[in-house]
Amino acid sequence: MNGEPNHTSSRSVRAEYFWALAAFAGLCLAMFGDLIFASDGTVISYRLSDGSQYFTRMRAFGFRELAAGNIPLWNPHIYSGTPFVGGFQSAMFYPFNAIYLVFSVGRAMNIDVAFHVMLTGFFMFAWARGRGLRWDASFLSGVLLAFGGACFTRVMAGHITMLQALCWAPLVMLSIDQIFKKPRIEWVLIGVFATTMQVLAGHPQSLFMTGLLA
Repeated sequence: MNGEPNHTSSRSVRAEYFWALAAFAGLCLAMFGDLIFASDGTVISYRLSDGSQYFTRMRAFGFRELAAGNIPLWNPHIYSGTPFVGGFQSAMFYPFNAIYLVFSVGRAMNIDVAFHVMLTGFFMFAWARGRGLRWDASFLSGVLLAFGGACFTRVMAGHITMLQALCWAPLVMLSIDQIFKKPRIEWVLIGVFATTMQVLAGHPQSLFMTGLLA
């Protein structure tokens, strides 16, 4: 009997996080769905910005080589050649970039953007809930971060590695808060995982800024 309220509370918490994630997924589908399912190669980026002019080419080269069984340490197509894997923004070992092995570059990049905008909102929601805000206030916090100037201007600019790295910052902050409340190995591992994702995403500046905030 004593365990029943906790069990019910746990289910309620899982449900509210599930509905928040579903809501952010719905918002991202409403915002990006036409481009996610487009077949003409259009990418979510201004046509003269980093997304369409730089990252599409990086992802096409890097993951074409990886699909052929080569780790592209060197890019021979720029000047007399430049480091590729060591150039950070190649993000060859960021696990979510595996989608570039499955889909065309245009579709993969659109999924990439939508997925990380969704994560930004959801992780901000989780951090706000962890700090005691109500569900609606926490959800609004996530919407304001994911679709506000701090994040959404990066979508148009095509700053894909920045989107990938910064989305993990709220999860890092949440893990720190929870460790101070009640130290548990689970939150340490979550913080380590989120920080590792920032390292692999290929935008060291975002990692540095998160470190300063932490």
